[in-house]
Amino acid sequence: MKKAIFGGTFDPLHIGHLNIAFEALYLLDLDEVIFVPTGNPPHKKNITSNYHRVNMIKGTIDKYDKLSLSTYEIEKEDKSYTFETLEYFRNIEKNTEWYFIVGEDCLLNIEKWKNPDKVLNYATLVVFKRTDNNVNRLKEYKDVIEKKYNTDIILLDNKVIDISSTFIRKSIYQNREVSFLLPSYVRKYIKKFRLYEKGDTLILKEKIKNALKDTLNSDRYDHTIRVVDEAKKLALLYGIDEEKAEIAALAHDCAKNISYDELKEICEKGNMIFTEDDLNSKPIWHAYAAAIIAKEEFNINDEDILNAIKYHTTGRRNMTALEKIIYLADYIEPGRTFEKIQEVRVLAYDKNIDEALIKAINNTIEFLISKGSIIHKSTIEARNYLIMNTK
Repeated sequence: MKKAIFGGTFDPLHIGHLNIAFEALYLLDLDEVIFVPTGNPPHKKNITSNYHRVNMIKGTIDKYDKLSLSTYEIEKEDKSYTFETLEYFRNIEKNTEWYFIVGEDCLLNIEKWKNPDKVLNYATLVVFKRTDNNVNRLKEYKDVIEKKYNTDIILLDNKVIDISSTFIRKSIYQNREVSFLLPSYVRKYIKKFRLYEKGDTLILKEKIKNALKDTLNSDRYDHTIRVVDEAKKLALLYGIDEEKAEIAALAHDCAKNISYDELKEICEKGNMIFTEDDLNSKPIWHAYAAAIIAKEEFNINDEDILNAIKYHTTGRRNMTALEKIIYLADYIEPGRTFEKIQEVRVLAYDKNIDEALIKAINNTIEFLISKGSIIHKSTIEARNYLIMNTK
């Protein structure tokens, strides 16, 4: 069997992606091309939720026998590295001849990847052209890499369709027509869920604020607005999407004034499975319920936003930049006056976000110990991961 892995964010999937998949199928006589949307790539930020990207791919390729979808990277909690993905597929189908489809820019930057030797050993690299202008340069670099790593690389003689997902997203944001660049399923899906549109976040933020005024007491509402201001400042400082930070901060405590019985009911209806630590840590339930409310009542489907809400009290192992910002914004907003907080503020605004988090988590753990309270496993894992990965 000959199979190819086609990885990418696919944000969104477009006709250029399909063209490459079919060109590879026919030119290399493959049995299957597997689309592998990335989950938590180390080199990209602010991608659309896994839920939407997977649905767009699945709905498009279901009718094609030789195209399939794998959610292997989507389901990983850690960052997605190519060599690990290729190793996974190689191990589950040891008798399959594996190929890995990439764009020409990936070949030119292959040595910047993590463990490029393993990438080139686990599968045959298949490089598709994005333009017809770099062919000679690609051939020269192909020869260099083949010789250095004792490998074979295939330059795919594909028909060039010059489309990028970035161009499509920007065009939709600017209200420009792009339907001719998209498979019909993706076009209808984007329209249905209003993905990439301009202005819909303004409506969303007003909707959340109105809901908060009805459900939160005045002190909690004022706290939320301070967290929003803090989150926007931190997002600007660290180069993170301010809109996403503002939305996550607005919704982070939307369930704070709900009783524990109601919180548990919301979580159960949202298919939340409580661990033993969860059951013994009632003060964090509002965060779990808030993430469910954000998805079901506010129609927020961005998983980074939802996770930033869900883990704003406990933290977790390998937090995203947005998760870190919401955790810290909630901790250091100006209304907080407890001991040792100023040191965390200084670290956060001195661009030492991980050091600030470690200090904040240490303070929280000390407080919980002094109260004889449970320390949630996720908090311990967050602290240990930060310490092990902070230079």
